[in-house]
Amino acid sequence: MFYFGEILKLKKMKLSKKLKLDIFKNALCNGLGEFSGYGLELYYNDNDYDKAKSYLKKKTNERICYEDVLVAILEKGGALQIFDHEGDSEIISSVKIKDMLDNMDLACERHREHILDMINEQDDAITADVVLQMVFFKDIIFG
Repeated sequence: MFYFGEILKLKKMKLSKKLKLDIFKNALCNGLGEFSGYGLELYYNDNDYDKAKSYLKKKTNERICYEDVLVAILEKGGALQIFDHEGDSEIISSVKIKDMLDNMDLACERHREHILDMINEQDDAITADVVLQMVFFKDIIFG
């Protein structure tokens, strides 16, 4: 999934778009459930989801997982939003592809150890939670 050359680039804090997408997808796989514990829920436009899923089906014969579709939503220009059920019951974050890529750079700067854990495939739900919070909130505000 990750390449040694990418690890070397990390020291310069310059990850490729593909690596950022891979890390984000992995974080979604391992940490999205943590958000429900904070009273948060991921939302997206149903039409964007259907378009992204159709796009992926045309691109591959392999099995498509939920997180693949979420990443494809961003790649196709859609947004992923976080709804807060416990706070003001409103959308508290919305990210598009540029936001995710920029915020992943911020995660590299502030939480290098977690990014390295992702790259070295030594991550866990906590690592994923840190990455997701950095992507959606630019900071660790829950947990």
